[in-house]
Amino acid sequence: MVSVVLLICTLLLVPNVRAIPSCVIPNTTVCNIDYRVPASIALIAAVFESEIQSSFNSDINQGNSLACSQSLKDVRCARSFPRCSDNFTTVTVTSLDCEQRLGCATTDSRQRLNAEGFCSLKEKTVPLQGCKPATQYGYAFNKCDIGSDVRVTEWMIELLRYEDTYLSSTNVLGAGGFLSTNYPSCSSSYAQYHCSKAGQCDPKGALGVNYTRSQCQQALNCYPAMFSLNVCDAWPNTAIFDVISENSDNGTGNATTTASPSPSSSLATASPSPSSSLAMHSDSMIISGEKSNTHSIGLIVLLLICALQ
Repeated sequence: MVSVVLLICTLLLVPNVRAIPSCVIPNTTVCNIDYRVPASIALIAAVFESEIQSSFNSDINQGNSLACSQSLKDVRCARSFPRCSDNFTTVTVTSLDCEQRLGCATTDSRQRLNAEGFCSLKEKTVPLQGCKPATQYGYAFNKCDIGSDVRVTEWMIELLRYEDTYLSSTNVLGAGGFLSTNYPSCSSSYAQYHCSKAGQCDPKGALGVNYTRSQCQQALNCYPAMFSLNVCDAWPNTAIFDVISENSDNGTGNATTTASPSPSSSLATASPSPSSSLAMHSDSMIISGEKSNTHSIGLIVLLLICALQ
């Protein structure tokens, strides 16, 4: 019993003990996601779903059958929401059986999607954690402006590689592409928007989102047809890191998460929205309502016990 108390005391008193980034079931309406994904992905689930719904509508309008459009939507959903393992140690990125599913599309749609690298993301299982500079993964990005100081996990790199392939196509930002030709001044903000969806790590290794609503709005103002008008509302007001589940077992919850703002960010930030579904916390201490009071009392009691040891 004494050893257990001492262990608890050590965890409480040793500095820099941080909450483990969790996996949670995201709140989705467009995609049927009933498994856990990295919490930093769940945080901006509405961003992915807005794009997926827009692509689904486009597939229908381009003459693809409902069943085929649904099949292509499933690929986009699987790609956007990588799956965490049951023990929260690995993440699997996948595009399902993309090449086979793409065979149902019309010739025009199939050519366009192939040109955009629709099936370029291959299935791969990698660690959930483990941040290092993006430049150390050996991938030369063409359109994603990844600085040498940006740290990411391996699963983030896989998502970034897909976004970079998409952006580099002639349909988008490649040489002669529609956007690069007609809206050259918007190319950088458009690329930043897409490349930020993968997330990144803060200097201490916490996973999160380093892109804000105000940055999204600036991109939208530059090129209004870039994406749906309400997609910016799905981004947080400020960079958010160390996203964890409210549940103490680090994984049984849904996407109602807690998060701490980045202590220092080069991004333009704004005050957190009071209506946000997220509660802000410092390190792993939740400070929302009665739960905060309960945790505070418990912490005080444990610290008193530690002092008596």
